[in-house]
Amino acid sequence: MDPTVQSRAKIRSLAVNTLLAAVLAVFVLYFATHNFLNTFRLDDDNLYYLISGLVAHSPDAFKTTFHNLLSCVQINESGDTEASFASRLNLRYNYIWNYTLLSWVWSGIFNLYPHTNTSAVFDGAAFVETFRAGQAIIILAAISLVSFGRNAIERLAIFAVAVIVCAALASSHTAGDRLTVGDPILSMKFVLSAHQNFNIFNFAPRGLSALLLLAACTWRWQKNYRVFYGVLALLGFVHQSNATLIVFTFFGMDALIRPRIFADWPTLLFCVISATCILLREELTQIVGVWLLALVLAVFATLAAASYKLDPFGRLARLLERRGVPFCSTNLADTFIITATWLASMPVLRAVIASGHVDQFAGRYVFWQLHSRYGSLFLAVVVAGAALALYRLVAKHPWSRICAWLMLALAAVFEVAAIPVGEKTPRESEMITDIQAALVDLDQVASNFWSRPLRSFGRDEEQIFYYSQISLLLGRHTIASKPSCVVSPRLTADP
Repeated sequence: MDPTVQSRAKIRSLAVNTLLAAVLAVFVLYFATHNFLNTFRLDDDNLYYLISGLVAHSPDAFKTTFHNLLSCVQINESGDTEASFASRLNLRYNYIWNYTLLSWVWSGIFNLYPHTNTSAVFDGAAFVETFRAGQAIIILAAISLVSFGRNAIERLAIFAVAVIVCAALASSHTAGDRLTVGDPILSMKFVLSAHQNFNIFNFAPRGLSALLLLAACTWRWQKNYRVFYGVLALLGFVHQSNATLIVFTFFGMDALIRPRIFADWPTLLFCVISATCILLREELTQIVGVWLLALVLAVFATLAAASYKLDPFGRLARLLERRGVPFCSTNLADTFIITATWLASMPVLRAVIASGHVDQFAGRYVFWQLHSRYGSLFLAVVVAGAALALYRLVAKHPWSRICAWLMLALAAVFEVAAIPVGEKTPRESEMITDIQAALVDLDQVASNFWSRPLRSFGRDEEQIFYYSQISLLLGRHTIASKPSCVVSPRLTADP
């Protein structure tokens, strides 16, 4: 081909990819903003996320302030809906470094905003914009990952299908849908409704990790396992617990079906990084023991070595090929195995709980919710895997490919128009005003709490605890000087 023609073709392809990526970014950011304005609030989870950002540079400061505050209160277990509140505190203490990469992002953004003219410890606008901007950065990073490189059009198409379908499912969400504990039917309903707190448009680490996983899978299904496992290694620093579920799922599949990908040294290196993160950073080790996770990883390594030598699936694929029968593609195999694992996981979780090897809190808060969390995490991936099979059928000719994109555009426009007008109205300023007022109220409540001679601390006081810890970390308010007890870390252990 003439170099000039080839150069023009590359420029034209880059321009098309950039345009499609920009339109897709606008769509995802629109629904992410809609989700944010309907889910973000002043609660213990978001205060906890802020703390993780504040201690990203100084982990010892978190330990000191946490122990200092805890030594000043009496733990009250009554009224806690998730069993042992002391266990919850231990989990939160060890979980603070679960979001390392996001913590650094939140820290940088939060420090850019001024904190003046407020009677609270920090400014409501800074609190809101920290998480909005952090989400926007990750969304743009995910779309950039999909948009450039060879066969980007195909990756953009299946990414677009997944986000459009997830947006449609999210529109069916009702206030009654909640994270389920032990009921498989309700768990399926929760997952398929794309709950607003657990879908790919959510600002929290669980939603952002699901979005990055979707972007990574678009590369995986084009047989670029280096990029895929590179992103998985990164996910360990976005949401370690989600990363553990993801890594175990794909390690198991690839060790059995396609072990030869681990002969590639960069891919193997990324896998080693992911495994190391699981052993050193996974909070599940506090519940089931690090030895069990190490055993699972060892089983995967042994399975990969045996499968590499015997090559059962490779032989089956070659046999089918000789007979003119295509072997199942990676995306369809992934979709089938992930769906089957999700559907079959509930009996396993019931058996784990019945065994009595985990306490009531761990069983309710972690194990029962795994079914719903696993399904929510992989929902977009399953949609994209099925979409890729359809796209490759209909996009064999240029005109059919154009028609496919026109259908996606119409579906996206319909999804935007389907949101009720009242919900589309931007109300970020009202949110900031409301959160600022809530911060002032919380500041007063916290001051009153620490002024008591006897301080009973339970689930209802959790916001006070985290708000007071932020006060200690920032040193910007009189609350910081009120807890003056002797440090006595009787409930917690270092991770």
